Amino acid sequence: LVRGGETLPDLSGSLPLEMLIECGLEKLRRDYSHTLLNSELAAKETVSQFLVSDTLEQAVEMLTKLHLVVELTALSQTFLSLPPDTLRTMVHSALASLTSISWDQVSHTFTFPLPTHTLREQLARLRPDSWQVRLTTVGDKNTLCKGVETVARLMVDKPRELIEQMFKSKEEEDDEEAGRGEPEYLLVILSEIKRTVMRPEEGV
Repeated sequence: LVRGGETLPDLSGSLPLEMLIECGLEKLRRDYSHTLLNSELAAKETVSQFLVSDTLEQAVEMLTKLHLVVELTALSQTFLSLPPDTLRTMVHSALASLTSISWDQVSHTFTFPLPTHTLREQLARLRPDSWQVRLTTVGDKNTLCKGVETVARLMVDKPRELIEQMFKSKEEEDDEEAGRGEPEYLLVILSEIKRTVMRPEEGV
């Protein structure tokens, strides 16, 4: 405050509070930028766009966006253990997305692709109740078949309608699963074929 001078500046009014706010904002700027830059997850030029502001309101807006990216990075590192290259791509996409949105849209949903191999370890530790894949084929406009859609679903809980007709008793299943240590999945495949509706021609 003094910087070598002998007299203290006038700290009356709201000046002390404004100085305290500026100190807090500067602390957040350094913390957020250090988190992204020190880990080499973002370029300095990209992060610097969120560190420059003309007013306190704009500074809070920019730091809020930067906070979202830092929080997203921390959650991904904690729960997904993503490799650095994937994290770097994710952070770059999030920063680019937040650059173009306004303050009232800060509650934002991030969407970005993740390579399957980056989630292999996480998926291997899971014991899901069901898996589902949907395959869709679009037919030619000049043919009767307009498309085919196939849904394959793997599930642990078996439909009640099929238990009595297709499966063993609950006691037998429990004994077998206890011996294997792994859940038994039921595979259900549903195929739907869409075709052109044929209408009789006039005069026929």
